[in-house]
Amino acid sequence: MTENELAIEQGLRTEVTEAFMGGLKKLFIESNINVPDEALDVVADMNEKLDDMETRLNEQVEKNICHNQNKSIRLSTGSSNIEQDFRISNYH
Repeated sequence: MTENELAIEQGLRTEVTEAFMGGLKKLFIESNINVPDEALDVVADMNEKLDDMETRLNEQVEKNICHNQNKSIRLSTGSSNIEQDFRISNYH
């Protein structure tokens, strides 16, 4: 369920970003604003870094989901309720 929520959220963010960039481009064209090529290179570099960071974030989220699932499995197969309560209180 969480994976679907993340995918939907990421898709919505992408759509909003693309719509914003499209509107900005239209505004620049209509206003006859010229952007130097060097500035476009900076934007492209920042976009690459953003994509890389987003990929790394998604990987870390997936690792955290797996890690949390493993903790809940260990808790459900653990020994006493006191130990389980102690472990749960330490993670929240």
